[in-house]
Amino acid sequence: MNFRNMKVGARLALGYAIVLALLLLIMGAGLLKMHDMQARINRITEFNNVQIANLSSMQENLLERAIAIRNIGLLPGIEEMRLEAQQMRKFEARYAEKMALLNKSFEDPSTSSEEKALLAAILEQERTALPLIAEAEKLGLSNEDEAATAILMDKVRPVQVRWQEAMSKLIALETRMNTEEAQAAEAAYDNAVRLMLILAAVALAVGISAAVLVTRALLSQLGGEPTAAAAIAARIADGDLTVDVPVKAGDTGSMMFAMRNMRDKLSAIV
Repeated sequence: MNFRNMKVGARLALGYAIVLALLLLIMGAGLLKMHDMQARINRITEFNNVQIANLSSMQENLLERAIAIRNIGLLPGIEEMRLEAQQMRKFEARYAEKMALLNKSFEDPSTSSEEKALLAAILEQERTALPLIAEAEKLGLSNEDEAATAILMDKVRPVQVRWQEAMSKLIALETRMNTEEAQAAEAAYDNAVRLMLILAAVALAVGISAAVLVTRALLSQLGGEPTAAAAIAARIADGDLTVDVPVKAGDTGSMMFAMRNMRDKLSAIV
């Protein structure tokens, strides 16, 4: 359809529709980028930070268990040793609780293969250490201090070191992933601002162009300003056939041109 042949309402509607579509595009792009940023922030706060907190608690728990098992081998009284053994059970329960939370968080599809490998290493060291710790505890409670100390130093301690190292590596990985997610969120924000500014500039340019086109088309059809055309029409209606009707050179189809023809013909009749 020729733009010049469109009705005024249709022209205005088309111009507003184009601007509105661009505004909706800006809003959609902004929401999409905001969703991306929110997903990265959620990854940091709801997954990585929680995993780091659980791992740190597990490391602390492991140190407490090491102190408790050492105390069992050092304390002289059986009641004192039993109290330490009870503390061991509490530490084990807390560790199991944190490990269950960690395992559940790793069920998320976004968990990387590197994270899964380090978690598997932690579980492997745990499986190796637990029977040795239980054996050392049993010997300590039986007052076989030398045998308990030998197991702790020669067998338990190396495994505990690897156990701690595996958790430290996973903490370091989660910390690095936090940094990467934060950088990605910042980059997404920068991209969103840049994209929205570009789209806003395009919308502004299109809006101005649409306004200019509609204005030019209307003025072309009228042959002048609407107020001037209305004033001339009113004077002719009042019988003033001497009114000047300005028509631009080359204009053969505007309302002003038609009114000049009408004035000339009326003048010829009168």
